[in-house]
Amino acid sequence: MASMGAQLDTPRGFGPDCFRIHGQVFHFVGPLTPEQGTRPQYGQFYILDTDGAAAERMGNPANAQCDPTVMRQLTTWPHTHNEYATSFKMIPVHNAGKLLQQFVVDAYVKLEQNRLNYARTHQKDFRVDNYRGLMDHLVSDETGEPPGQRVILPSSLQGSPRAMHQSYQDVVAIVAKYGKPDYFLTFTRKEITENLYPGQNSSDRPDLVARVFHEKLKVLHDYLLEKNVLRRVAAYVGVVEWQKRGLPHCHMLLIMIADAKPRTAEQVDPAVQAHLPDPVEDSRLFGTVARNMVHRRCGATNPTASCMVDGKCSKGYPKDFRETTDVNIDGYSKYRRPDDDCTVSIGGENFDNRHIVLYNRYFLLLLNAPINLEICGYVQAVKYLYKYAYKGPDRASLRLLQHNDIFLLDEILAHLNARYVCAPEAVHHIFIPVRNEKRYNERTRKWKPRGRGNCQIGRMFMTTPRDPERFSLRLLLLHRKNMHSFEDIPTVSNVLHPTFSDTAGALDLLHDDAHYERCLEEAAHFQLPAELRALFSYLLAFCDVAHPQSLFDRFKADMRTMCGLCAQRLHTIRRGILAYYDIYDKLAILQYDLSTRIVPPAQPRPEDTTIPTDYESH
Repeated sequence: MASMGAQLDTPRGFGPDCFRIHGQVFHFVGPLTPEQGTRPQYGQFYILDTDGAAAERMGNPANAQCDPTVMRQLTTWPHTHNEYATSFKMIPVHNAGKLLQQFVVDAYVKLEQNRLNYARTHQKDFRVDNYRGLMDHLVSDETGEPPGQRVILPSSLQGSPRAMHQSYQDVVAIVAKYGKPDYFLTFTRKEITENLYPGQNSSDRPDLVARVFHEKLKVLHDYLLEKNVLRRVAAYVGVVEWQKRGLPHCHMLLIMIADAKPRTAEQVDPAVQAHLPDPVEDSRLFGTVARNMVHRRCGATNPTASCMVDGKCSKGYPKDFRETTDVNIDGYSKYRRPDDDCTVSIGGENFDNRHIVLYNRYFLLLLNAPINLEICGYVQAVKYLYKYAYKGPDRASLRLLQHNDIFLLDEILAHLNARYVCAPEAVHHIFIPVRNEKRYNERTRKWKPRGRGNCQIGRMFMTTPRDPERFSLRLLLLHRKNMHSFEDIPTVSNVLHPTFSDTAGALDLLHDDAHYERCLEEAAHFQLPAELRALFSYLLAFCDVAHPQSLFDRFKADMRTMCGLCAQRLHTIRRGILAYYDIYDKLAILQYDLSTRIVPPAQPRPEDTTIPTDYESH
């Protein structure tokens, strides 16, 4: 009757099968009945009754001499006497193998399409006309898009750019209130072979993958937040994502209370381990570490390993032996990896403590799955957690317009063209959200919406000095207290100022480059270096910056910072040179000569000024 059409994204290399689509999904639907003169095909057979099926078989020239009565009996007999035919009619969808992956992806895409259709047909309810009139020039300024018609994708849709942006801003607000994160935890789904039938593998049951992962994640939350295994957690943020093979994993940032923060090696060693346990005294933990926490063969012995970048392991393995832990609160700590001759043999190769991934012995034994825990005393980890929302565009679209053409920005279509959906993710979205939004009342046996919590954090949206009025309003709201009415905001010393910019000037909030410094200082807390360099370029090109050299010197470290081992491979001076010329190239497009305002580096410009990104370490 119908067949599914989609652009499949098949992961390369070895691994389990994963049905993963990219972009829109189409269904090719044929007629219910065959055209005149043609025989039924495909799904058209399923609407034939017994007599119709017998007549169809009699129409075959090979059956012309058969008895129609016998043909009807042969049609009904298997369904009443053959157990295989009976069970085939009611075969569980869970046993359909790869067809189950296709079915759940198709089911979720239909649900999402209903939400997208609602968003498209209710643009008036979103006040898109007002939004267009208010925001056209702002969007034009910030993204370079010309003003025109817009189709808005609201932030209520999970996974939309606005939803990701708001989630990221919420994380920044949490960090601003509770401080830097202390632990960075990554939990990955493990095999579920004990729950499979003979002949099945994990890719055949995406429903079990999603459900087992969710149940183990609940256990992890309970032991972290209720039973305080790592001591009391003040706040945490987390995100669930899916790998190319469809395997789910969770990243969490934990902010501990003041007394529970790991500051010394004596506090870190009980929480984070990076060595093999004793195979005799702790054989169970030894086996669990060997199965889950050993970085496998790479480097010269396996140059095609997935972790290899430019001939080196992007994860930095094998590590160096260390007898003690060196805690670096503002950077990367180095953990104890004793040279005790303890090894584990995997695939005919021996691995020692230099190949052990960081773990916590309690959680590893509890969940029996790869769970990485490390000290994280730097705010940049927040950027890593939500890098997909704020790392900048990873694709470009080009559209040629005539002079009189109306520019149409369809956010819904852009979302469809850019999305990827795999089977475990589809099951997660179908079954999981109801538990987050509602709770089951056992007495009434009904689902009820969850009540609001008392712990709430307020925040305001980010803006830049390129929109002086909105930026000035944000400054006033941040620096003025006890405002009782709208008129109180632009009033200073009983003088009502006509604009917010005049009000901010009267309060000396826009003195010299102070507001540009505050803008960059706030952006440095959550923007990635590439976005920070772009913002600095905009300020120089479109704003009246009095002292660009001092502004550049103050934020140069933030604009050249790179996370991961990629940063370690580049010298600090070279990173500063690359950052300078990246800004130089951005301004050159606008016919702005950076060298006239900021002194160029003493070293010559490198031939390749592209700042590399260490995707593997991300």
